[in-house]
Amino acid sequence: MDAKILYSPGVQRYVDAAQKAVAERERYKKDVVKNWKFDTIAVHGMYSVQEALEKNQGATIEPIFMSSSQALYFHRLTPPKKN
Repeated sequence: MDAKILYSPGVQRYVDAAQKAVAERERYKKDVVKNWKFDTIAVHGMYSVQEALEKNQGATIEPIFMSSSQALYFHRLTPPKKN
């Protein structure tokens, strides 16, 4: 029982984009990541550089989305620049 769900054109565009992204990710894992050693995956993760830049703001392991209080804390740890 494999009934096709009908979506509006706007929603279908997102469904198609998601399916394309999943297919590209699976192809990348099969063609590239499968040949890596465990150490490489442990250090770098399985993201491609393109995926990191497009989806994770350039983070190659885990994206960081700090709250304003965390950003303020780290800002205070940074010494001020001397002119």
